[in-house]
Amino acid sequence: MADISKLPKEVSVSTAVDLYNMGFVVIPIKLIKEGDKWRKVPLIKGWDQYGTKDQSITEVMQFNWDLADGMAILTGIKLRGKEYYIGALDFDEGKAYEKVKHLIPETYVERTPRGGYHLLFLCEEPPKLISFRREGQRGEVFAVLGLSPNGKPKLCTIYPSKHYEVVVPKPLAVVKNLNAIASRVAHELGLLEVEKKEEFPRRLLELWFEKIKPHLKIAKETDKYYLIHCPFHPPDEHPSFIIYKDSFLAVDLHPNDKGLWTVYTVSYTHLRA
Repeated sequence: MADISKLPKEVSVSTAVDLYNMGFVVIPIKLIKEGDKWRKVPLIKGWDQYGTKDQSITEVMQFNWDLADGMAILTGIKLRGKEYYIGALDFDEGKAYEKVKHLIPETYVERTPRGGYHLLFLCEEPPKLISFRREGQRGEVFAVLGLSPNGKPKLCTIYPSKHYEVVVPKPLAVVKNLNAIASRVAHELGLLEVEKKEEFPRRLLELWFEKIKPHLKIAKETDKYYLIHCPFHPPDEHPSFIIYKDSFLAVDLHPNDKGLWTVYTVSYTHLRA
């Protein structure tokens, strides 16, 4: 059965190919820290198409893994070539997981950058996206990662992404119904079931970009990105700033003092003239 606990310790095309060969759909991502939270930005356009379309090995190898510092798999869909669906329990609160882990079948577990846990499973029934929180609180305690209400898969960031670590190196356990397990866990913790919301609405990014766009010196536009004269390094005679249309992730190709490119989230505050 699928065992991702022995993957190489780097985000690379070879690691992505290993995941693909196990049957997973794999997506390159960028991890961006905002306060005490980490936002995961996919580096390809239309990644959710793989909920209905099979991913090819050629596509995986052509993704820009040099820009990625993380990788994600899709949940809510079947493991390629198998009858099992991929699902996960995503605990934001590490203490909550420690309290109820005896109720959960043993499986592969990893620790997330904020001290939470991801538990991955193969499921006989398709897992449904749902989250659980305490009454009177906005933040969720844990969630099931699976198909969203509109039938689209959900991303699950995994090791060897930046700041993720393997805690229980086991193959993915097979369970019948992951949502039933989650309901039992939620009952033990006294939690409410709530609709899972999008972490950062795309529409807000689109509105920000429309405000920024008139101030940018766009040198070239393709169906995937804008190539721009860098607003931070004028006059930038050779355009060296890219904004990707799918994620609105902006990359400054001028090396910083550490010799690395700088990555931004599109923001009116940061990029306006």
